[in-house]
Amino acid sequence: MVEALPTTVAFPKRPVRDAKAAGQEVKVFSNYFSLEFDSPAIDGVNKYTCKFDPEVPENSRKVRGAILRTVKDKVKEHLDFFIDWGNCVYSLKKAAGLPIFETEHEGVKYKIAIEWVQLMEKTDRDHLNFLKIFFNSLMRGLKFETIGRKCFNSTKAHSLDAHKIKVWPGFDARLIMKESGVLLNIDVCFKVVRQDSVLAYMNELKSKIQQKGGDYEAELLEALKGSTVVTRYNQKTYRVERIDFSQSPETTFDKSGTQISYKEYYKTRYNEDVKEPNQPLLIHKDRKTGAEVALLPELCQVTGLTDAMRADFRLMKDLAEIVHTNADRKVKECQNLIDIFNSNPKCQEKQKLWHLRFKENPAALKGIKYSAGKMVMGAKGSGERNSFDIEQSARDIDRKIQDKMFEQPALKTWGIFVGDRDAQVAKTFTSTMDQVLQQFGYEKAEPEIFQVKNGMQANSWTRELKAKLNPNVQAVVLLIPGAKGKNTLYDDIKRFLLQEFPVPSQVVLCNTISKGKNLRSIVNKILIQINAKIGGIPWTVDALPFMDKPTMVCGMDVFHSTALGKKSVLALTASINNSATKYFSTSVIQSEVGQEAAHTLHQGITKGLEAFKKANGGTYPARIIFYRDGVGEGQVAGICRPEVEQIQAGIKSLGLDTQLMYINVCKRVNTRLFSGDVGAFKNPQPGLVMDGGITDRDVYEFYLVSTAAKQGLASPTRYTVIHDGFGESPDKIELLTYKLCYTYYNVSGSIKEPAAIRYAHRLAALIGERGGKGKEPPTPHADFETKAPTLYYI
Repeated sequence: MVEALPTTVAFPKRPVRDAKAAGQEVKVFSNYFSLEFDSPAIDGVNKYTCKFDPEVPENSRKVRGAILRTVKDKVKEHLDFFIDWGNCVYSLKKAAGLPIFETEHEGVKYKIAIEWVQLMEKTDRDHLNFLKIFFNSLMRGLKFETIGRKCFNSTKAHSLDAHKIKVWPGFDARLIMKESGVLLNIDVCFKVVRQDSVLAYMNELKSKIQQKGGDYEAELLEALKGSTVVTRYNQKTYRVERIDFSQSPETTFDKSGTQISYKEYYKTRYNEDVKEPNQPLLIHKDRKTGAEVALLPELCQVTGLTDAMRADFRLMKDLAEIVHTNADRKVKECQNLIDIFNSNPKCQEKQKLWHLRFKENPAALKGIKYSAGKMVMGAKGSGERNSFDIEQSARDIDRKIQDKMFEQPALKTWGIFVGDRDAQVAKTFTSTMDQVLQQFGYEKAEPEIFQVKNGMQANSWTRELKAKLNPNVQAVVLLIPGAKGKNTLYDDIKRFLLQEFPVPSQVVLCNTISKGKNLRSIVNKILIQINAKIGGIPWTVDALPFMDKPTMVCGMDVFHSTALGKKSVLALTASINNSATKYFSTSVIQSEVGQEAAHTLHQGITKGLEAFKKANGGTYPARIIFYRDGVGEGQVAGICRPEVEQIQAGIKSLGLDTQLMYINVCKRVNTRLFSGDVGAFKNPQPGLVMDGGITDRDVYEFYLVSTAAKQGLASPTRYTVIHDGFGESPDKIELLTYKLCYTYYNVSGSIKEPAAIRYAHRLAALIGERGGKGKEPPTPHADFETKAPTLYYI
């Protein structure tokens, strides 16, 4: 994933930080490494124009390069080492008054004039191009296996023989232009290669597909298209473009004028014996040449993990010891690439020729550490609210929230539905829930309990729900049979309640209750979720910036599942109170599979503004802070800009002058942050923000670490301000963003993004996952929007 943003998009400038801004300055390191020249005599890179007579079109780069190479030695007499790029020449040496170089190429005589233009600045785009050519030449010298933007060293693979897999270590490394100039960003990555063959995997899939009467060829193609396979005879990687079922190992092809079968070819070329004659061929298409390469499934290995492997606790634990390393080890793994450059003969030669080298340690940077403040709970007998410092109680939040909640509506009309075979489960659940309700001081009536006959059938549940539910029911708890991921009841029941009966529901697997493990803790969390689903507020975070004026916090996300042919679903959430804990929510089923852009945001934001007005005595918000998730950097101009215009149009349609801040949120970034010092790096603390040094040039953005890592290294989220109608000191939006990461009621601590986005994600997924090929996603019942808004989807 490329983190550099396109320069064609004009971003708002970062406002000046207030002298009394919140936060404490701290020393921070990152996984960015700088380059330096190996001699103080070198001032930088000199740029020269290169003109041809007769003219050669600027888009004929290969021709220009070929002509220039005919006088390469003569040019080197004046410039020493140089490279050509486009219509320019770059050199570390400044030389004026170069002679006209005369040459001949393909029967045409040329005169070449090379003239000095400038010594490039470190932040010049051409300076980046020069360094990229150098860096790419180093990477080519390593002969790593390249998959997309990542490269892997198969010779240093970790073997987990007990699990029949190998783990290739690798790097996702790229040069990026940052505020301070060009830096090398190094992130460590891994590729899992399974020891079983693609053929074995295909046979396993075939058996499953045939059992359910599916289309074997179509489903097999869907499973393998776009996947990466590794050839066992030379450990090369290939991307599967398609599967050719018309060919087999016995099929012949022309090799240097002689017909030879694939079976014979692999025996002659690689000494590989092919045992299965009736296997189709995997077809790889070369990106550059378009040439197709036929591969035999029997001789290829599968990459990646299956669902069953992910569910294997021992495997995932052993894998985590390799993949999820601590801060100090992570920095050393990044530095390993620079060590490889310095020890590889070809790379040594390149560095000497270009007079360039990478610094071994990342530079110290200035970061800001914010405090999350206090979590505020329900009132004591005296009327004063319980509260506690979030960061001082970081390991104890789970226990401290098991108390009266900030706002808990009385639970007067609610029911529990359970299968007729699980009466004992219902008793255990209701007994535990009663204890929890007492602990939370929750006003409630006894729930009605309904048994569902033939509880393994979805229609039995929907029939019973239709018979017993009415518009006055606040919530229902459904204790359904089966294990996680192996039961279609959940989907069918959720679809029914979402579409036909707008009653907030909490689905609990009977397995979870009957195991008895951590039952009290589980039921605590269930009560917190039920409270949020019926319009309560489990807790708030104090002292939110910007809330001195009516402010609406919005989150937007889009659900995608293109591989399964499910339609994309867009969801929008908009806060309606001053603690950003109650939300109006709306959703739209996109017209196309995989559609990211919003075309109905005008209506969505208008609905949100009206819901805010209704909840606040006729007052519209003075500010909107809009967090947008899921937009890649290359899509900013095509998606974010039009969305800003749609939001502004919605504001204008109501005759308002509401100020807007629109922020693009990116969780999948290659940037890593470290506390501590060289030789003793540590995991960054939650609340750490970097808004300079490693941020992009001319972009108003910041990186925030909002969570503590339970294993490995905590990674930051990137926030890019696309539109800023506030002009306030940056610490305000940085601090607000951090605090909002603690108001997601499915988690007792913090999450990687503000709650508004996660709520939008939950709503979009709840609807989108119920759709599929030939199956339209359900449209939520209108009452979910028109009645008092709740978080019914968490």
